[in-house]
Amino acid sequence: MSSLVGSRIIEPLWYNKNIVKILINLIGGQTAPNFIAARQYKPDKILNICSKDTENKSMMFKKTFGESHFLDDIVLNDPFDLSELETAIENIKEKHINDEIILNFTGGTKPMSIGSFNGFINNNSKLIYIDSQYNRIIEYTKDTKTIKDIDCIISIKEHFAMYGHSFKEKGIDSKNNQREEKDRLKNYLKENYSSAKEFIKKYAKKYNDEKGYFKEDNEFIFNESNKAKWTREGKKLEIIVNSNRFNFEGDNFHKYFTGLWFEDLVLEKFEEYNVFNQLKYNLSFPNLDKKGEDDAELDFVAIKGHKLYIFEVKSGTLDRNYIYKLSSIKNLFSNLFAGIYFITFEENTDVKFKNMLKAFGIKVIPYSGLESFLNNLK
Repeated sequence: MSSLVGSRIIEPLWYNKNIVKILINLIGGQTAPNFIAARQYKPDKILNICSKDTENKSMMFKKTFGESHFLDDIVLNDPFDLSELETAIENIKEKHINDEIILNFTGGTKPMSIGSFNGFINNNSKLIYIDSQYNRIIEYTKDTKTIKDIDCIISIKEHFAMYGHSFKEKGIDSKNNQREEKDRLKNYLKENYSSAKEFIKKYAKKYNDEKGYFKEDNEFIFNESNKAKWTREGKKLEIIVNSNRFNFEGDNFHKYFTGLWFEDLVLEKFEEYNVFNQLKYNLSFPNLDKKGEDDAELDFVAIKGHKLYIFEVKSGTLDRNYIYKLSSIKNLFSNLFAGIYFITFEENTDVKFKNMLKAFGIKVIPYSGLESFLNNLK
């Protein structure tokens, strides 16, 4: 770590005197703008200015991006003290008088942002502000202002790692197992879900509430045209939906019938439109729930450029329990630059319900509107 002595920064002996382009980042609560600047401008070295409260953010940023790219942090004792910041800036300018300086003033406290802008604007430096919402970077010099597009990709792993999260990818269960029969069921439910949903709902409740019921050979009858029969020996499951018969073998097909068919349908649409740079499904985050007991799980996570998208998927009607689930996801990953969406087969049109969604900042995509959503991302 650098130390301030008088008006000079004392660097370690290995300090590289041949640095040409230096990116200075102000470290605040959000790491993504700093990562975007580093990825887009490709500096020779990166210098982070942080406070004691954000030193850990800087550490995770460096660990994710690659520590060899960084100079030692400048850690401010008081990020609201302009005089301390001004001293640090003057030392940087003196040390790097012949180097190209790019200041990213997006992060940090407001005094850090204002003070650093004023400190470098008359120093032949380039000053940048990352406007992630509108996918643009605003560049300032002493005499000019330029707007350019953000043109870089941050991977899903990098997005979560820069905020200290790690995950495991489970994928779609048995994606290629009995593909023909699964496709037949999936395509049937896609066209006939409204007439089958009450049967599926009752079956799912039985499966979730009475696991012991499924440990023996048994039959669940909703009505004469909708029933399910399973045989433990050979793990065989026969489902009759509106008099249409489907046969499966294996443990996971209870879940496929009650919901995974819709995840499969959504994945099919994602792959058809191919608008994301990266797509992962069924991610598990160890010990991230509120009690620290179970893994937090996300159905789909995608990247387009630098933007992260989180999708939860539910075939049935979206109710309050799922709103609370989504709000808990937002709380768990509140520091991420991410859009969080719920894809549902049926849309709830209740005004109070929609107001509740809006209050939680949750965006819902009915399956009928998924193609339009994906088209808008092209």
